[in-house]
Amino acid sequence: MNSQRQESIGIKQALWLYSGAPCEIDPKKPTGQDAAHRAANGKSFDVSKGMLLNGKWTWPGVEPGCRCVSKSVVPGFS
Repeated sequence: MNSQRQESIGIKQALWLYSGAPCEIDPKKPTGQDAAHRAANGKSFDVSKGMLLNGKWTWPGVEPGCRCVSKSVVPGFS
């Protein structure tokens, strides 16, 4: 829903922000998802496609257990 809202107002890029909390459903049984999300922290991605993590396209907060968020990149603002 957030990516659709961003696209509707012309935002094309966003930054992936790792929450600092493990991105796992059960931290006692890690899947490797957390390492990929941590590595994506601060990286830019196209809001229409998402980011390629562990061989699949995804957006922050979409995967089960993911607590990541995104920050919109608005052209002309720093």
